[in-house]
Amino acid sequence: MKTQEELQRLKDNWSRDPCYNLEDAKGFEEYREELRAYSEQWKAQWQQEWEARIARKAEQIGCLSNLSLARYVLCLEDRLERLERKVFGE
Repeated sequence: MKTQEELQRLKDNWSRDPCYNLEDAKGFEEYREELRAYSEQWKAQWQQEWEARIARKAEQIGCLSNLSLARYVLCLEDRLERLERKVFGE
Protein backbone atom coordinates (compact mmCIF):
# COMPACT_ATOMS: atom_id res chain seq x y z
CA MET A 1 0.00 0.00 0.00
CA LYS A 2 1.29 3.43 -0.95
CA THR A 3 1.68 6.14 1.66
CA GLN A 4 -0.34 9.37 1.63
CA GLU A 5 2.89 11.17 0.76
CA GLU A 6 3.39 8.98 -2.32
CA LEU A 7 -0.24 9.49 -3.30
CA GLN A 8 0.09 13.26 -2.99
CA ARG A 9 3.32 13.23 -4.99
CA LEU A 10 1.56 11.29 -7.76
CA LYS A 11 -1.29 13.81 -7.80
CA ASP A 12 1.09 16.77 -7.82
CA ASN A 13 3.15 15.31 -10.67
CA TRP A 14 0.03 14.53 -12.70
CA SER A 15 -1.45 18.01 -12.22
CA ARG A 16 1.74 19.52 -13.68
CA ASP A 17 1.79 17.07 -16.61
CA PRO A 18 -1.55 15.29 -17.13
CA CYS A 19 -0.40 13.16 -20.04
CA TYR A 20 -1.82 9.86 -18.73
CA ASN A 21 -4.92 8.52 -17.02
CA LEU A 22 -4.22 9.19 -13.37
CA GLU A 23 -6.63 6.51 -12.15
CA ASP A 24 -4.62 3.87 -14.04
CA ALA A 25 -1.33 4.61 -12.27
CA LYS A 26 0.47 1.37 -11.49
CA GLY A 27 0.81 0.61 -7.82
CA PHE A 28 -2.07 2.91 -6.86
CA GLU A 29 -4.95 0.59 -7.71
CA GLU A 30 -6.48 0.87 -4.23
CA TYR A 31 -6.84 4.64 -4.79
CA ARG A 32 -8.48 4.33 -8.21
CA GLU A 33 -11.74 6.11 -7.31
CA GLU A 34 -9.97 8.87 -5.38
CA LEU A 35 -7.62 9.42 -8.31
CA ARG A 36 -10.51 9.46 -10.78
CA ALA A 37 -12.32 12.08 -8.70
CA TYR A 38 -9.15 14.14 -8.43
CA SER A 39 -8.53 14.09 -12.19
CA GLU A 40 -12.17 14.92 -12.95
CA GLN A 41 -12.01 17.87 -10.56
CA TRP A 42 -8.90 19.24 -12.27
CA LYS A 43 -10.30 18.67 -15.75
CA ALA A 44 -13.47 20.55 -14.83
CA GLN A 45 -11.39 23.42 -13.44
CA TRP A 46 -9.23 23.55 -16.57
CA GLN A 47 -12.36 23.55 -18.74
CA GLN A 48 -13.84 26.45 -16.76
CA GLU A 49 -10.58 28.39 -17.08
CA TRP A 50 -10.51 27.76 -20.84
CA GLU A 51 -14.12 28.90 -21.26
CA ALA A 52 -13.41 32.04 -19.21
CA ARG A 53 -10.37 32.72 -21.38
CA ILE A 54 -12.51 32.39 -24.51
CA ALA A 55 -15.14 34.75 -23.08
CA ARG A 56 -12.46 37.34 -22.24
CA LYS A 57 -11.01 37.09 -25.75
CA ALA A 58 -14.50 37.44 -27.29
CA GLU A 59 -15.01 40.60 -25.29
CA GLN A 60 -11.54 41.90 -26.18
CA ILE A 61 -12.08 41.49 -29.93
CA GLY A 62 -15.67 42.70 -29.79
CA CYS A 63 -17.50 39.52 -30.72
CA LEU A 64 -19.33 38.44 -27.59
CA SER A 65 -21.77 36.33 -29.56
CA ASN A 66 -19.10 34.48 -31.57
CA LEU A 67 -17.18 32.26 -29.16
CA SER A 68 -15.94 30.09 -32.04
CA LEU A 69 -14.10 33.06 -33.49
CA ALA A 70 -12.65 33.92 -30.08
CA ARG A 71 -11.48 30.31 -29.63
CA TYR A 72 -9.88 30.40 -33.10
CA VAL A 73 -8.08 33.68 -32.35
CA LEU A 74 -6.77 32.26 -29.06
CA CYS A 75 -5.43 29.19 -30.83
CA LEU A 76 -3.74 31.35 -33.45
CA GLU A 77 -2.20 33.55 -30.78
CA ASP A 78 -0.90 30.50 -28.93
CA ARG A 79 0.62 29.13 -32.13
CA LEU A 80 2.29 32.44 -32.89
CA GLU A 81 3.69 32.63 -29.38
CA ARG A 82 5.18 29.13 -29.68
CA LEU A 83 6.70 30.00 -33.07
CA GLU A 84 8.18 33.22 -31.70
CA ARG A 85 9.78 31.33 -28.81
CA LYS A 86 11.17 28.80 -31.25
CA VAL A 87 12.54 31.42 -33.65
CA PHE A 88 13.78 33.94 -31.11
CA GLY A 89 14.78 31.44 -28.44
CA GLU A 90 12.83 32.98 -25.61
